[in-house]
Amino acid sequence: MPAEGYLPWTNEAGGQCRSLAMLGAVEPPGEVPVRGVKIINAATTNPALGAERAGGVSLLFDHRTARPVVIAEAGWLSAARTAAYTMVSLRHLGPTEWDALSIIGCGTLARAHLTLLETQFPQAETVHLYDTDPTRAANLAEWLGRHYPRLHTHIAPSAQAAVGATRVVVTTTTVDTGFVPATWLNPGTFIAHVSLSDLLPDAFVTAEALYVDDVALVADNPRRTLGALLRDGLITAPGTGPQNGNIPGGGAAVPEVNGTLGQVIAGRIPAVRPHHGHVISNPFGMAILDVALLEAVHQVALRAGIGQRLCLY
Repeated sequence: MPAEGYLPWTNEAGGQCRSLAMLGAVEPPGEVPVRGVKIINAATTNPALGAERAGGVSLLFDHRTARPVVIAEAGWLSAARTAAYTMVSLRHLGPTEWDALSIIGCGTLARAHLTLLETQFPQAETVHLYDTDPTRAANLAEWLGRHYPRLHTHIAPSAQAAVGATRVVVTTTTVDTGFVPATWLNPGTFIAHVSLSDLLPDAFVTAEALYVDDVALVADNPRRTLGALLRDGLITAPGTGPQNGNIPGGGAAVPEVNGTLGQVIAGRIPAVRPHHGHVISNPFGMAILDVALLEAVHQVALRAGIGQRLCLY
């Protein structure tokens, strides 16, 4: 994964806009490599216009000519990939027993998560929703009632009420300033920190365990809370911090990232589930996963004979 391209600006309505260009390559030994890019743009003022906040295109490149061979809409696939990551992390790192979860932020990502939740966790019975825009929360509750009537839906009066209502919390907001302190989190809580800036630093520092998708990717991005904590040395990368008993002056050990979800799945590091404290999953988004997913979609489209062929050259 090359470095992520990032271009920010502010539009005439005062909305924060950005363009991300995320390149990735899947190069399995003995197989044809898959390479591509996801260009995903967003504007915070889009929902007020009736449009999705984020959208863009993804491309796959031909191994021999380097020319694009697949183009696909990126917003929906990106949301599906993000939600799938949350479901896998919840399966491996979440509480052993739970039947309710809280969603903070009620847009497209929330719907993608709830769609997969229905198929992956049949024990889930109750969903608590919160959004700073009550209309978005009400619309999502109405959508859930139509599509998944078995789920009991509650609209929380505040973010704190939603966070405190369950032991599984998923953040899918657009905020760039943290608002969830450690004191809001119940003992035994798993947090899928999908939208990256909701948790305050003390929630990270006091976490029972902390998992990411790629340590270098996180450390290289100080725009987000966990990246800034790594940059400032308040949290360390796996295996790089001083151990208890070896700290000058007898101070407390600096907390460190446990590792990646991939390492957990591969059995390289243990999975820590929340017990007396809280466990955080904080993926920043890996282009390699978007490339792999688009190739899987590409193969399905070829077998099914669907899609539109374009002659560009």
